[in-house]
Amino acid sequence: MMYLEVCSGTHVRTYINQSSSGVELTSFDDVLAGKMDAEVRNLFGEQTLKELKETIILMRSGNVPKPETKAEAMLRRRREG
Repeated sequence: MMYLEVCSGTHVRTYINQSSSGVELTSFDDVLAGKMDAEVRNLFGEQTLKELKETIILMRSGNVPKPETKAEAMLRRRREG
């Protein structure tokens, strides 16, 4: 299991292995400083890294976008190919 999640308004949580004990928390400051760039880019891709940083910046500005529904996500993925 691999995923990353923006949580608590101050950190990004990543799970890289099968165990919940493998959770890693990284502060927004560290993410924006590039300390996760290589890991996120290698595991999730350049687009995810870009979106992660954009989301953090939006959260800090108070302009948090409405969460995407499952149906919206499916349509977006189809359009993106």
